[in-house]
Amino acid sequence: MTTDPTLVARNDFKPMRLSMGIVVEQDAFQTQMSPYIITGGESFIIIQYHTTLPLIYPYYNNIETWEVEAWGDESAGNMETKGDFSIGGGRTIHRFSPFITVGITSRKKYDAYYDELFVLSSRGQNGIYLINQQRQINMSVRGGLLYHWNYLELIGQARYDGRFGIGVGLGIKL
Repeated sequence: MTTDPTLVARNDFKPMRLSMGIVVEQDAFQTQMSPYIITGGESFIIIQYHTTLPLIYPYYNNIETWEVEAWGDESAGNMETKGDFSIGGGRTIHRFSPFITVGITSRKKYDAYYDELFVLSSRGQNGIYLINQQRQINMSVRGGLLYHWNYLELIGQARYDGRFGIGVGLGIKL
């Protein structure tokens, strides 16, 4: 600590930027919610975590497809959950801030079946249960643009992780 005015006056750093918000991202198969945080100055770092809503249906790892077919349960298609952590950077030019991120995506796919007797799944879950979990991990790339005012910012972004998706969101600058 010092009270020497020559040392105190040297601090000519611009204030740090800190903002946070939420992005809703959509592709042809699912919707994801994503909180984000941005920190830095004119150049900044952006961190996002994208996730789908958790599945409400029970998953059984001890049931095989041949058993389900022998019981006569009908297929209800496929279900999927997804999580994606991405980090990147950007640069502010007046009120616009273009950015790019890279991330790791984890998808879990399930085969869904309908149990008309509601033994494996309740009526509230429409009798649907899941088997055959398959996990896939790959990379994602996002590019986007922020437009900001004093305390509010809008965000738009595009994603590719094997599928194309777009997202829009709203954030506050602290």
